[in-house]
Amino acid sequence: MKEEFKQEKERGRTLAFRLQELSDGLDVSFIADKLRQSCTILSHQTMLKTEYDLGLLEQVVDYVEGRNHLLDIPAISIYYYAFKCLRNAEDELSFIHLIEEIGTSVDLFNPSEKRDIFILAINYCIRKMNSGIASYSRIAFDLYKRGLEENIFIENGVLSRWTYNNAVVAGLKLKEYEWVEKAIHLYKEQLDRNTREDDFHFNLAKLYFNKKEFGKSMPLLALIKNDDLLHIVRSKVMLSQMYYELKEFDALENTLENLRVFVSRKKKIGYHKENYKNIIRLLKKLMNINPYDLQEKESLKNEIRGTSILTERQWFLQMVDAL
Repeated sequence: MKEEFKQEKERGRTLAFRLQELSDGLDVSFIADKLRQSCTILSHQTMLKTEYDLGLLEQVVDYVEGRNHLLDIPAISIYYYAFKCLRNAEDELSFIHLIEEIGTSVDLFNPSEKRDIFILAINYCIRKMNSGIASYSRIAFDLYKRGLEENIFIENGVLSRWTYNNAVVAGLKLKEYEWVEKAIHLYKEQLDRNTREDDFHFNLAKLYFNKKEFGKSMPLLALIKNDDLLHIVRSKVMLSQMYYELKEFDALENTLENLRVFVSRKKKIGYHKENYKNIIRLLKKLMNINPYDLQEKESLKNEIRGTSILTERQWFLQMVDAL
């Protein structure tokens, strides 16, 4: 549009040019870019616990809210609603609008933006699920399913191992075992070749673990060869859970000690370390609990619910209930 304006100016027809349209177009471009970047910043702010100066963002939001017709523009509406629910996890209405916009307008965006939009929506679902609202599991699963089917998550020809892993977890939460098994095999070849086999074996082992087919799960864990720290630790946790359910307590004791030493020595595990320490501590309590002491069982359940960082919370609660 700027080039068109320049040509018109050179022809002496500036007054006939649609200056208002140029101004409006520049506004829309700026607002959409500002909202998009703000969504990215908020996501990083949540993960890194760092505060950023968002500059003119509040004025931009006020401007949009004072001109509702701007929300008819997908480039603005999607990032506006994404920003609103990322800023305030309780703003579920904005998330509903975001999902509606994804359903009707996301195909208008380029592949990179589509991927970012899906991840923004999924991250909101994860926040709600972590706060105990299980209904968001279905929304997250549907987003993963569509994203995989339409190759939305592919970047530079590769599917992120984290997306692959998280999609499997989302399906397992809903007991969508048939879809999970199909997805594990179907999307394997899209993974980075350096970690492909380990990711494949780990997720297949996780599927069989959730189906209580431990005889199939354990051998797959033994096939994991890469030195990826989180795969190693997660495999040890899964093995510990299976030993507990099989009542192989000597093997469980050895595995927990091995896990404790491994976690304490590895500095690169970062914030995951607290989670694994909690798992070890609670598994030891679960092993030693008196199954006939109702008060002790209830006390352990309260401790499990009150442990803020605990990825295996539901499994622990199920095990206490099964005593």
